[in-house]
Amino acid sequence: YSNDDAILINQDLQTHSDGEQKMSQLSAAVLSFDADASEIAKRMGKSALPELESLMQHADSAVRTETINVLAELALPEAYKLILQATNDQDQNVVSAAVYQIEMHRDWFSTPLLIKVMQNLSEPNALKRIILLLGTRLNVAESAIIEPYCKPEQDRIVTLGCLAALAKMGVTQRRE
Repeated sequence: YSNDDAILINQDLQTHSDGEQKMSQLSAAVLSFDADASEIAKRMGKSALPELESLMQHADSAVRTETINVLAELALPEAYKLILQATNDQDQNVVSAAVYQIEMHRDWFSTPLLIKVMQNLSEPNALKRIILLLGTRLNVAESAIIEPYCKPEQDRIVTLGCLAALAKMGVTQRRE
């Protein structure tokens, strides 16, 4: 979307209340990839969530990716949920952006939640990144959780990530 699109959206606001205008300003900022989108969302707080959730359904994967970045800036549990849902997106760039935010804000996400994300991921690079993150959290006794991802039939990048995660956990020997 161009800045002209953002201007048109803002023109449509003249008949709406201030609350609606703030939400539309948020959409305009996200749709035009404006760096102020995060600040607008932060000022709106939880009231930004319905609009951001709607933007996560946008046909343009770049808009969904930008929305993930804005959601991460909100630092709200409801925003984390939307980021987690984005790991199931059909576009690997959107999935990658969601995984990046999970990595950057790893303290927001519990180990059981990360295990669930790992089990649902199909994109090899994203899967490897979540496995590596789990390798910093799990202990040797929990290594069976990621063992299936170390099998030769897995994508090579996933297998290598799994082996690195096992090494981080302290697994020194592995049965084939």
